[in-house]
Amino acid sequence: AMHQLRADQFRDASVDAGELAAAESGQALYILEADDQGAGPIATVRVRYLSPETSQYAEKEWVIPYRSQVALPEEVSPSLRLATTAGLFAEWLNGHPHAIALSIPELQSWYRPVPIAYGNASRPRDLERMLEQARSISGL
Repeated sequence: AMHQLRADQFRDASVDAGELAAAESGQALYILEADDQGAGPIATVRVRYLSPETSQYAEKEWVIPYRSQVALPEEVSPSLRLATTAGLFAEWLNGHPHAIALSIPELQSWYRPVPIAYGNASRPRDLERMLEQARSISGL
């Protein structure tokens, strides 16, 4: 990774960590295969940022637990479908090896309930249109 930090660099504001401007956003997509006999947390996600309101650094942390029983794809929330589809589509557009095997019709099928759940919100509809355009352009 281009901006992978050592543990001792995480809170060092002088280290280049791939900063994002206020109008930018970023994403990370991780694919992991859990051990069926696993236990305990599988990851801890930490984010450190300069708060525009306070001009102070703030940190957030989330522990990702191991779950032996996970929801079936059709049982997940619309927000998870939205995030998953946006991330996978971005990877597909970038030609990432993990996303090459995805088909746009499969993504559209997975995403179909999302715009309905969000009503008149424009962003979910925008992604729906982008998926349709990708399908049309790629001849699928």
